[in-house]
Amino acid sequence: MKSARFTALLLALGMFSQYWASPIIDSNLKNYLLGKSDASITVIAKFRDQRERGKLASRTGVQSQKMANSLASQRRFFQEFGMMRKGQIEEITSLWINNSIILRASVSLIRDLLNRDDIAVLALDQEIRLVEPVLVVEEVHLESSDATYGLRQIRAPKVWEELGITGSGVRMGVLDTGYASHPDLEGKIIAARDFISGKPDNQPNDARGHGTHVLGTIGGGNTSGMAIGVAPDVRFLVGKIFDDKGYTTVSVALRAMQWMADPDSNPNTVDHPRIVSNSWGGKMKDRVVQLLFRSAVQSWREIGIVPVFAAGNSGPELYSVEFPGAYPESLAVGAVNSQDQIARFSSRGPVNFMGKTIIKPDVSAPGVEVFSADQNGGYARMSGTSMATPHVAGVVALMLQANPWLGPETISRVLRETSEDLGDTGKDPEFGAGRIDAYRAVSRVLEFGQVWIHVESGGQIATVEVGSRMELVQTNEHGDVYFSMAPGAYPLRVNSFGYQTRNLTLEVQDEGTTNLDIRLDSAPWTQLSLKIRSEEHTSEL
Repeated sequence: MKSARFTALLLALGMFSQYWASPIIDSNLKNYLLGKSDASITVIAKFRDQRERGKLASRTGVQSQKMANSLASQRRFFQEFGMMRKGQIEEITSLWINNSIILRASVSLIRDLLNRDDIAVLALDQEIRLVEPVLVVEEVHLESSDATYGLRQIRAPKVWEELGITGSGVRMGVLDTGYASHPDLEGKIIAARDFISGKPDNQPNDARGHGTHVLGTIGGGNTSGMAIGVAPDVRFLVGKIFDDKGYTTVSVALRAMQWMADPDSNPNTVDHPRIVSNSWGGKMKDRVVQLLFRSAVQSWREIGIVPVFAAGNSGPELYSVEFPGAYPESLAVGAVNSQDQIARFSSRGPVNFMGKTIIKPDVSAPGVEVFSADQNGGYARMSGTSMATPHVAGVVALMLQANPWLGPETISRVLRETSEDLGDTGKDPEFGAGRIDAYRAVSRVLEFGQVWIHVESGGQIATVEVGSRMELVQTNEHGDVYFSMAPGAYPLRVNSFGYQTRNLTLEVQDEGTTNLDIRLDSAPWTQLSLKIRSEEHTSEL
């Protein structure tokens, strides 16, 4: 065991990790490592990436790339540390979603990780609390309406009736307290996994009712005579990550986030949901823990999953939006009441993250006294950004049925642009861009055209950039890239290593498909021959 003085030195040097290759350590773990206890603890170790990240258009390409990166990044650890100390390790799990391992071992063994140069972040596993509703009222009386006030406020029934879109064919992920048997959810669960309580998978399992209420708002039916779900024909993948007291841990959430990205653990099948609704989060003031979740959220987006998170119930305090909703890549949701007034409890922005100020939340939705399913087969009213979040997730499902080619960035932008602007003009730290409008959002994406581009670049992956507001995307293994965007003329830039960049104009047709074949010419090149001499030998390159 290393001395306490040496451990303290390593921890101090970790403050200067940009100059020295020790891991960044979270503050909670430092207390354990400097103490005398040798109890078993669980840590998450995030490794330094060994392969450059890219944004592949192919979902299987993204996952394969990330799995290869994790294998390369973690290989030396498992060879040098994992196998030699296997008998001292109680649990070890490798995750590709954020290139990390979950490790349970003694404090003395964890100390041995401090001088490894392949680990970037080392954090103690810690509890996360469910974003609890501020009001829960069991309800036996229905509103005198055929749909809840929230559905009418965002104009979801108009989408069903006039546009014929109900979320059919869209897979929706939910990470919450699980789901209970309920007539409004009958036949809508594709798969369910329990990550926290050890109960059987694919069975109703929600004694708390929070997850059931969320599922009802996203895609519940109208068996009571009143519609409760924004997208009643979606199908669900449900991860139970909170126990019946409303607690989980960082490691449990990360395992579930990876499962959502690949439910059958086969990268060659596309079985992940297009959206994941997350009515949870926390302050996560320690930047180390923030880094663990951000990598997972980034992976979701690169795979094509829209990450929707509750902003939190810590309003009206400013700077109170919780992580992971506070990430630039997350769609954070605030809550309004039936009169489009901001809920007092709704967390306010802005967010200070990585030295930048970001306006959050992104959008708002009905979240006060929301009527939905409960765990007893009946109904309840709940208030919270947890109740606003599923309204947004449901609207995203409607958008994706209308236009399956949409990517996460386009979806987020359209939601903001079509929201009812409330509060200060433009995006503000109370309402975000405003209260969502399902009818406007779906109508907008129905006007979009589809784009298919094939790039010939000698088998190399090509990078495609369209316009000034589009994400960079890369061709898949066949040289193809697909996306959808509003009609119009856009600058198009295509490049690949070893080939000359081409700048073109892309004309996107209204509601049609634009096909474009692009051949890149080889860039000029020359051959160099180097001879390296030393006292012992000579090498030629």
